[in-house]
Amino acid sequence: MILEGITFALAIFALGLSLMALLDTSGTKTPKVPAWLHGEKIRGRIIGIVAIVAFVLYLMWAHDLLRVELFEYTARALTENWTSLILAASLLATPLTLAAVGECLSERAGLFNIGLEGIFFLSVVIGVRGAENQVVGLGAGAGAGAVIGALVALAVAEKLGRFAKLVAAFVGGLAGGLIGYFIMSIVIAGLGGGAAGLLVGALTGALIGFIFSVMAVYLRANQLVLGMGINIFATGMLAFLLMTIWGFPGIHSVRPVLHIPKLLGYLTPVFFVAVIVAIVAHIILHKTLFGLRIRAAGEKPEAVDVAGVRIDRMRVLVCTAGAALAGLGGAFFSLGWFGEIVKEMAVGMGFIALAVVVVAGLEPLLALVVAFVFGFVRVLADWVATSAGISSILPGAFYLMHMVPFIVTLLVVTIFIGRRPFPKALGKPYIRE
Repeated sequence: MILEGITFALAIFALGLSLMALLDTSGTKTPKVPAWLHGEKIRGRIIGIVAIVAFVLYLMWAHDLLRVELFEYTARALTENWTSLILAASLLATPLTLAAVGECLSERAGLFNIGLEGIFFLSVVIGVRGAENQVVGLGAGAGAGAVIGALVALAVAEKLGRFAKLVAAFVGGLAGGLIGYFIMSIVIAGLGGGAAGLLVGALTGALIGFIFSVMAVYLRANQLVLGMGINIFATGMLAFLLMTIWGFPGIHSVRPVLHIPKLLGYLTPVFFVAVIVAIVAHIILHKTLFGLRIRAAGEKPEAVDVAGVRIDRMRVLVCTAGAALAGLGGAFFSLGWFGEIVKEMAVGMGFIALAVVVVAGLEPLLALVVAFVFGFVRVLADWVATSAGISSILPGAFYLMHMVPFIVTLLVVTIFIGRRPFPKALGKPYIRE
């Protein structure tokens, strides 16, 4: 009864704060509201935090989880297995960092893509397929090389005639295709099918990002709707491809020979790649002229345009590169972490990556740190949920602990959202006057 009363009191407190915020929309100060509550952002954060905490306490009380055993298991995990937890956190931090850093770059340039979850889903399947089938991997390398070669040739021959552009695109596409095929064959022969699968996953993400950016930049499509469309399409496509390619509707196991090797049982080479990517992205953004142009494209694109830089091309390039990083992270789920494809494997991870972007304030290095913190919370929750004996003592703890990463995400976003201003031109198509 005492816990029920506390939960009810917290809920009433949150409701009261909500009513006060609603009543004070005109900007006039009400004497009943304490001075520290003035301001919509502060009140909104407090209301959100109290509401989330009250809801979690209610869930725990309703399922008889407000017991000391749950906290004992959590404390034991932190004290006895902290080194393993930190190492294991690197597994989830890897795809989160890659996707978050890529999205930081994209949003700095003025495009935001909430379809990271969909990129994860599609790159998981296509990445594994590329790892298992060399023809798919070589074809992906040749196709990507051909597209890049043709686009580069068109950019070089921009001032030539139409026929010359067609010839340049054909020659550039042919040369790029051969180079891409050759590079992918070297990767397969030297690093194995697993590395090729990661590269195919990155190319899958790049293709999705390219299509997204072209529609957003040139067709001026709503970026929020595009991202939602990617997520909805990929959710259904994942189950379809699992059944079509492997004949199994829910799961596919990857051969051990294709797994990315791990150091100390957890650390993979891709984790160090993610760290390097975050550092390089920080240097590019803050120490180079190109990074200055990226930031200006999101803040004041007309200034970059006046300087002679094509805003459309820059946004397409940056968004494509950012989505390629997310695709690399998606392929990592199956090839570097789980060793299998499951429909529910990456559920929610794309939205957690977006939360990392918000908390990091579009800073790549900070995104690396925040992604690691989220990874640690997820690993800790999984450890407690699967600990021997806890299911018999607290049957509902398994499901509650799997909710913890998303609860923490809500709390963190509630606290940090709005703390750092986002680019002024974010999500707005640039129209040249």
